[in-house]
Amino acid sequence: MVRKYPERITARMTRIINQDEVLLIRQNTKIKFGSSDAIIGTVFMTNPGSFDFKHTEGWADFKSGKGLLNVLETEDYADLTMQNLIEVVREGYKQANLGSPDGIVQIFNISNIVQKKGKKAEEYHKKVKDVIEKSNSVDLSILHDPATNNEQAFLEACKSSNFIIMGFVNNVFSENVSDLISWSQVIADRLIVAIDEKKRFSHPRRWRTEIHLKELAISEMCKVLKNSNR
Repeated sequence: MVRKYPERITARMTRIINQDEVLLIRQNTKIKFGSSDAIIGTVFMTNPGSFDFKHTEGWADFKSGKGLLNVLETEDYADLTMQNLIEVVREGYKQANLGSPDGIVQIFNISNIVQKKGKKAEEYHKKVKDVIEKSNSVDLSILHDPATNNEQAFLEACKSSNFIIMGFVNNVFSENVSDLISWSQVIADRLIVAIDEKKRFSHPRRWRTEIHLKELAISEMCKVLKNSNR
């Protein structure tokens, strides 16, 4: 069977076992288009949601706390949010007459804590931070990517990208979102956002049901790619 989204998603998942609860932290997330290892794009979002390694052997045991390994680095197929990003990138390249994308799109989140309910991301982040501080099980730096809370790291992460996509859950990590929007002025010629009726940078998960936002993102992608290839 030919997959609609054959692109592979790679990531590193770290688990922390807190009594009967398994806390998951996702880092180094990338979407792989084609065969090139070159960075072609960067995405900034709120937090890791539903993507996991459900097609990977051993994943069920890992996320339930079984086994000795507390870090799993592998690849799997896209969840809904990743599928929406893939569609926008693919269609943007197509409409810009650039064929198919070939390279890596890197994903950065304000919080690396896995929480499927985006509205609870900030609350859950604080909870996991408290657990780590009390247990001293991992370094606190694992909780977020420097690119989301340091302007120089942000600009460095964007440096080699042809496009930068931003989209956030509403009213979550508002201060961080404000900083990222401010820093993005420097890379405005490569920035792709789908702004909703309330002037917010819509999260890519919304693009499946709010088609006008996905179409807007595709239009912005096409425009950025055409400008960068003149």
